[in-house]
Amino acid sequence: MSDKKKRGAAKCKKMFLDPNNQTIEFNEKGVAIGANAAKFISFACLEFRTRIPYYKLVKDIDEQKYVDVWEYIKETWKIPNDNAKETVITQGKDSMRNFRCTLTNGYARKDKSPFEMYAFMDRSHWVDFVLKVKSKAFKETSQKAKKSVAKNTDRPHVGRMGYVGLEKFEEDRWNQLLESYPHLHNLEGEDIQRYAVSRACYNSVTKLYELPAHLFSSDELTGTLHDMVNIMIKRWRRRKMVHMINMVTMWLPK
Repeated sequence: MSDKKKRGAAKCKKMFLDPNNQTIEFNEKGVAIGANAAKFISFACLEFRTRIPYYKLVKDIDEQKYVDVWEYIKETWKIPNDNAKETVITQGKDSMRNFRCTLTNGYARKDKSPFEMYAFMDRSHWVDFVLKVKSKAFKETSQKAKKSVAKNTDRPHVGRMGYVGLEKFEEDRWNQLLESYPHLHNLEGEDIQRYAVSRACYNSVTKLYELPAHLFSSDELTGTLHDMVNIMIKRWRRRKMVHMINMVTMWLPK
C-alpha cells in the first residue's frame, strides 16, 4: 500500500492569477484534457460542493441545481457549448457522494467540526446531518452499501482524472508490468493493456506497479486477465484452422 500523503481539500485560491487557467479542452466523451484539466476538475468539484446541499442525498436534489452549477462553470471557463455538460455533472454528483462520505466518516461520526477545513459549508444544517448519519436506519443502509462495494474487487485505480489522466503514464507502466509479469506478453490490444495498467497498484517499497491478487496469483495470471489469454488463444487457433482449411481447399481438384 502506498505511503503517499493524501491530497488535501481543494481550495483553488490561485485559480485566476493566470488568465490561461480559465481555458479548458474536452475530449469526445466530455472529459477535461490538456494542461488545465486537473485545475478545471478541482474548480468544478469545489463549485458543486459549495452550491449543492451536502445534507441531502443525490436522489433528493433537484436536477436543476446541478445544471445551474454547470452554467456557472461554463461561463467562468468560457466553454462554448454543452458537449461536456453530462460528463461534468456526473463528476459533480460523484464528488458530492465522496464529500458526504468524508463528512460522515471523518467528522460527524467522530464528533469533529468540518468548518475549519470547509468554510463554505452551511452551518445551520450540520446538527441535523450529524443526527441523520448516526441514526440506526442510516447505518444499516451504509452497511449494505459497503457490502455491495466490497464485492467489487476489480475496481480500476485511475485517479480523479479517469482514464484520460492515465494515458500519459500508460506506456511506461505497461512496459514495467511486462518486465515484472512476462505472462502479459501473451496479451495484445490497447483495451487489454489499458485494463491491466488501470488495475495495477503502486508499491511504495518496491517502487513498482503490481497486479492485484485477483489478477495474478501463484505465478499465474488469474481472473479477467486469464480469461483474456484464453480468448486470444481460441482466436489464434480459429484463425490457424481457417488458414489450414483454405490451404487444403486450394489443393483439392476442382
